[in-house]
Amino acid sequence: SPATAGAGAGTGNNDGVAMHAKAYQGGSYRHLHSMLGVSSGAQVLYVGDHIYGDILRSKKTLGWRTMLVVPELAHEMECLERATEADTAGKLRDLRRRRTALEDALQLAEFQMSVEKTMDDDAYDALVKDATDARLAHREELRRMHAEFHPVWGQMMKAGNQNSRFAHQLERYACLYTSHARNLLAYSPAKSYRGLSDAMPHDMDENV
Repeated sequence: SPATAGAGAGTGNNDGVAMHAKAYQGGSYRHLHSMLGVSSGAQVLYVGDHIYGDILRSKKTLGWRTMLVVPELAHEMECLERATEADTAGKLRDLRRRRTALEDALQLAEFQMSVEKTMDDDAYDALVKDATDARLAHREELRRMHAEFHPVWGQMMKAGNQNSRFAHQLERYACLYTSHARNLLAYSPAKSYRGLSDAMPHDMDENV
């Protein structure tokens, strides 16, 4: 049971909690549920800024809905907006397509030449150079894009083209995440938050 608990998220008919929005400390989660008038942990939204101390424990132990506060997300969103205006994703997508096409052509040529010589040396060397240049150009643009977020660590939620470990933990343990708890003020306390639709690789646009 948690040693402390704050009231203000969740629904219930307890006048002391719902109307005066006081802070409650001590007791157990059963006592808190009783005060809030909720019958299950899924009716409580717990907001915290520590993925293990706050989010993991409250979700796995009590079954509460969870929101992780990630202050760095505000900067990430600003960088993403600038990247959208500059069409960075489109540039990376074009570079990725060229890189993939040349790498596929090179791999096919190498396989065919292992059976019989189907390409002269000059043409093969030119293909190798084009494939190498395309790989380096795509890598450099990706590195430049990440540097816009942070000069050392890059984009918080990404490691290259893949989601970072932090992003995987966030998706696994937090029901919601935001840059600041005050963002909840823009919505009704009774709002239902719904997840995005799951997608398979063939459902999505090409990776960048």
